[in-house]
Amino acid sequence: MNKKTLIFFCSGYPHTGEYFIDDEMRVAQSHFEHIYVVTRKSESKDSNRFLPSNATLIELDSKVSKLQSLAAFSMIFCPFFLKELWFVVRKYSPKYWWRIFKIQLVALAQARAMQPILAKFSVENSVLYSYWHDEKALALALFKQKNPGIKCVARAHGWDVYVERHQVPYLPFKNFIFSKLDRTFSISQNGKDYFEQNYSASRGKITVSRLGRFNNRVPLFTKQNTEEILICTCSRISYEKRLLLMVDIVAVLAQTMPLKWVHFGDGPMRKKVERYAKTKLKPNQVEFRGLVPTDEILDFYATNYVDVFVNVSSSEGIPVSIMEAISAGIPTVATAVGGTPEIVCDETGYLLDAVFNPVDAARIIAKYISSPVAEQEKKRKSAYSFWKNNYKAGKNYIEFLTVVDH
Repeated sequence: MNKKTLIFFCSGYPHTGEYFIDDEMRVAQSHFEHIYVVTRKSESKDSNRFLPSNATLIELDSKVSKLQSLAAFSMIFCPFFLKELWFVVRKYSPKYWWRIFKIQLVALAQARAMQPILAKFSVENSVLYSYWHDEKALALALFKQKNPGIKCVARAHGWDVYVERHQVPYLPFKNFIFSKLDRTFSISQNGKDYFEQNYSASRGKITVSRLGRFNNRVPLFTKQNTEEILICTCSRISYEKRLLLMVDIVAVLAQTMPLKWVHFGDGPMRKKVERYAKTKLKPNQVEFRGLVPTDEILDFYATNYVDVFVNVSSSEGIPVSIMEAISAGIPTVATAVGGTPEIVCDETGYLLDAVFNPVDAARIIAKYISSPVAEQEKKRKSAYSFWKNNYKAGKNYIEFLTVVDH
């Protein structure tokens, strides 16, 4: 353990969401003398979460007051704001200008609201780290502008990378954030390439640093005496996850084989997906388990032979859910979007086109499921080895934290 302090900014950990942070904190606990976790206030508390013994929680009100919003206007003549406006005028159609301006003001108000918290920390021997490349990273960039000696870094995932995932295809102040932070760590090569193609300030300031998962459970490589096919998915139930298409895929497969589909996760489209599933599938063919702690999901994979894991998202960074699946030796079928092709490859599974026909997707899954048992076992062992070599938490997070605090 070194003598440095980590000041870590996130959105929900350890109260709710961001379950994949637990593993990173397990590594960070022994890497820093003390950790401050700056997170949003939340009514819900998840008692099963890991929090380092040397961590202190600092909760922020995520709501921005009208006064704070008005105060953001004071920054519109700052050089970095004017530079961003010029970037917007050159890159975007006038139909977006007003909506983008409002996005900019909200982001600035949120970032400014965090400055009093930042000012309380001693900058000596501290590392400031935003888990997301959003208003928290902007807050660090503003702080770094006034305190150039402090180490400030951020991660970048998926929704905070790809503007196409947003109704207004814009993410605020990216060039400014890149120019001020010491380093941005993209979880995928695809994200790094995307940033460098779209934001000139990112070049030379961004590194690929992959996430990972701990899993000490013994994988099930050989199927026991059961005819039923078990298919799993794990994601938020939202528009971009396209679980309505997953229902169609399972419905096609169910015509020729006994199967069950289990989904882990919740979200705004859950009721719609469940209603649609009732029109296509029998009750014993599908189970929506809702939000489940990741350790319980890994326990499920270790005690139930999951034939295949599926992800049909329209946009991704690199899904932690796929890391979890291959850590259990489960082959994956997924759409070739974002950084997914970096984890779903010949060793781990099969890629679908971003736009696909459910019948074609079902055919790919059925072909694997009907392949010889020896081939399936080989695929499962290959997926597990790929996880150990590329997405094992201990290895990836030690490498990341070593870079961060030097």
